[in-house]
Amino acid sequence: MLVGYALIATIVTLVAAIDWNRDQNGDWAADCDFPGNDIANKQTDGPSCSAFCRSVSGCTQYAYYQGVCYAKSGGLGRNNAVYKQGVICGINNPPGNTGGSCQCSPGECLSQWGYCGTTADYCGNGCKCGACFGTTPPPPQGSGLYGYSVDSYWSAIKSLNGGVDRSVAQAFYDQVQSHTDLFPKPLHIAMLLAHIMQETSFTATREYCVQDGTCYSYPASAYQPWVGRGFMQLTGQDNYSKLQQFSGVDVTSSCGLNWGACDKVATDINLNWVSSMFVWSWSVSDPLVQQGYFGKSVQIQNGGFECGSGSNLQAGQTRLNYYHTALSALGLPGDQYGLQYCQ
Repeated sequence: MLVGYALIATIVTLVAAIDWNRDQNGDWAADCDFPGNDIANKQTDGPSCSAFCRSVSGCTQYAYYQGVCYAKSGGLGRNNAVYKQGVICGINNPPGNTGGSCQCSPGECLSQWGYCGTTADYCGNGCKCGACFGTTPPPPQGSGLYGYSVDSYWSAIKSLNGGVDRSVAQAFYDQVQSHTDLFPKPLHIAMLLAHIMQETSFTATREYCVQDGTCYSYPASAYQPWVGRGFMQLTGQDNYSKLQQFSGVDVTSSCGLNWGACDKVATDINLNWVSSMFVWSWSVSDPLVQQGYFGKSVQIQNGGFECGSGSNLQAGQTRLNYYHTALSALGLPGDQYGLQYCQ
C-alpha cells in the first residue's frame, strides 16, 4: 500500500511539474507527452505541429519530438499528460476568441497581447482580465510591434549601454517592423538585445581586426576576409552568402578586410541590423526559444563556450543578466526559466 501511495505521489508530482501555456492554437507545454493513441505522424517543425493535428480527423492532442509530429486521439487533457524531457505536447483546443473579450478558462488570464494562460506572461504586466496578479500597467502605446516605439527601444538599449545613440534604436525599430515574424512574443525582442549586448555592446566592429585590416587572433585568420561584422558578428563566407539571400543586398562582391560589399555589414547601420535579424533567425526558429527559453538561444548562439562544460560559463550568466535587464526595460514580466536548455 505504501508503494501505491508513493507511485501516486510521483505521478502527481510529474503532472504538476508541467508548465502549461496557451495561445491561439490551444494548450501546449515543453517536456510533456501523451503516451499512445497515435493516429498519424509527419516530419515537420515544432510550430507546425498543432496545425498538423488540426488537419488530421480525430486528432485531439499531439506530441512533437526530434522533428516528427505525432497526432493523437482520445480527447485527453492537461491532467493526462506525463513529463518527458525534450518532447513538446499540445491539445487541440484553440480558444474561440483571442481578441479583447475575456473568454479564458477559469483560473487563466487574458494577456495584453490577447492570449490565455496562467504564468506571469499572461497574469502579470498588462493582464486584461481573469486571475490577474494585481493592478498592472497598461501595455505600451507606441505604433510599432507590440505597441513599442523608437523611444521604447532606445530606453531598453540604454539600460544595457547608456552611450548608444538614438539612431541605433530608430534603425532597430525599422527592422523589427520589417521582420515581425522573428519576434513571436515581446520577450524575443529582449532576447535579441541581450545577445547583442554580450556580443558587441551595440558597436559594429570587425572581429579580431585592427584598423589596418590585420587580423590578429585565431580563428579570424581562417575566415579572412569574412571576419565577424555587425552587432551579432556574422562570420564566414557561407553565412555572408546566406545573408545576401536573406536581405537581397549584395554583401559578397569584392570582399576585403576593410572594403567591398561585405564591409557594409560593419559600416551601414541598417544592414547591420538586418544581419542581426538574420543571425537571430537561427535561434528563434527553435521551438524551445519560441516558447521563451532564453537558455536554448544561448546554446544556439555560443553554446560550445557558454553552456554545459564550456570554457566560459560566466558569459552565459552575463547574457542572462542582460536579458533580465532588457525584460524590465521593456515592461515585461520577469524570466522564469534561467539558463534551462543551455547544455
